Amino acid sequence: MRRRLERLDRVWAVADDDLLAGRWSPGSRTERAKLAVLAREFTGRETIVRGGMTVRLYVRGPAAPRQSR
Repeated sequence: MRRRLERLDRVWAVADDDLLAGRWSPGSRTERAKLAVLAREFTGRETIVRGGMTVRLYVRGPAAPRQSR
């Protein structure tokens, strides 16, 4: 899993709202590993919610500093 993700600089993830909010953890070891890599190596940048489905864009690296206007 980690080797597959190391080539990517962006990942779109479809996830349950409870998972994204930290109220639930996946039962599958594979899904927990995916979540750990996302949390460690990627930063959430954009979230799109449509009905009961949430899609989130993760970008590799730390969050970019926000510019004040």
